[in-house]
Amino acid sequence: MADLAGGFPYAPDRARTTIDAPVTRLHLFRNRLAHHERIWTEPLTARYEDILGLLHHVEPRIVEWVRQECRVPLLLNSCPIARPHP
Repeated sequence: MADLAGGFPYAPDRARTTIDAPVTRLHLFRNRLAHHERIWTEPLTARYEDILGLLHHVEPRIVEWVRQECRVPLLLNSCPIARPHP
């Protein structure tokens, strides 16, 4: 049986918290989205960085592609409404 680290071969270590912390944050964020709850008070940039970090642990080359194709940073930077979190 493979351990969790097998799914994240580029993680800096085999500590469960390396993967568990960002996955937990993203899971909670996903639940808020799925239940149509407000997210403007969430640290959206941090959640985007969680995604990129997890992708890097799976395959570092995919991160550059996501950075080039993803519109999330552009949307966050162009938002006309001041939010408590970037």
